[in-house]
Amino acid sequence: QVVLRLAGVATRHVYNKGDLGTVKPLGFDGVNTIHFARWISIDGGRRVLFMSNYDGSLESYMDDFINKVAWGLNAVFTHGRSYPPTRWLVIGGAKDEQAFKEFLRTHQVPTGVWYSAIENLTTVNVANNAAIRAGLSQKLDPQQLTKWLRRF
Repeated sequence: QVVLRLAGVATRHVYNKGDLGTVKPLGFDGVNTIHFARWISIDGGRRVLFMSNYDGSLESYMDDFINKVAWGLNAVFTHGRSYPPTRWLVIGGAKDEQAFKEFLRTHQVPTGVWYSAIENLTTVNVANNAAIRAGLSQKLDPQQLTKWLRRF
């Protein structure tokens, strides 16, 4: 319950710009292909429901989780039934690629309905467009201007 509460606070206040799991001081690059993610405690806290919408294939999505945020997944799901074993909450688990992918495939429930407010744009495109829009109304020094122009 503590880890879920911390994850909820972190996703609402820190990881809300399409970069789930980025921790710059620790050198962690997050997953920037997620449009939406939500953890919900159900059955009086006995089970957790995780929902997300992402860009790309399921395979690349799972690879992002394994390579970029396995530490966070392990912390949240370590006590889940059939989740790959972990040590100290963050070692193992999702880093066992085949076991993790089997766990995800077994528990995945594809949605029958999909809505996208921004059709055909990835989260990377959305973030880039937002930075372009923000640059239109800012005073930029020559270095910032060069960086901004590269976005086009």
